[in-house]
Amino acid sequence: MNWYYVEVPFHFSDEVTVVQNLMKKYQSVPMSFADACLVRMSELIPGSSLLTLDSDFRIYSRRKKEEGRRKKEEGKVLRCLT
Repeated sequence: MNWYYVEVPFHFSDEVTVVQNLMKKYQSVPMSFADACLVRMSELIPGSSLLTLDSDFRIYSRRKKEEGRRKKEEGKVLRCLT
């Protein structure tokens, strides 16, 4: 039997500060650790979408992705299917 899987290039140890900042930013929602990690992963993977039943993802927005990306990316609402 062949097994197939999706590998997500995310290492929490490299993203601690960003994930903590997301959780602080959305503490009134509140944002869970898992939600913060998913939002960060979506920032790291260009063009990504997230399929979720969690309506909080309509509130969260992406940070400016990387240096050199256009300013209009900053604050862009996370594209998700709920």
